[in-house]
Amino acid sequence: MKQTIDSAEAFEGPAYHFTGDDGYPAAIIMPVVLAHFQDKMWQLPNGVRTTEDDDGFVRVLPRISLFKAKEIAKKCVENGFINPEHWVQVSKQDIEDYLRA
Repeated sequence: MKQTIDSAEAFEGPAYHFTGDDGYPAAIIMPVVLAHFQDKMWQLPNGVRTTEDDDGFVRVLPRISLFKAKEIAKKCVENGFINPEHWVQVSKQDIEDYLRA
């Protein structure tokens, strides 16, 4: 099933806080992708993933980078639709609360 959209946007969202390898607090910025249709909004869920390099350092990264988020938003606008099975319908208040977190 497809959901028609009018526009889509990607931007830097809230910080995700965690404790780094050295025991100190750390944070990464979580990109947000939103699609709009009239008065409805959908957000593409984004999570974190951890990777370990050859030296044993663990890196925490967003599942979708800001660059990829902007590509997704652009592709959604070009297509004119999204697949709502992969997106979560949200309200303006939900987004405001999420960005304040």
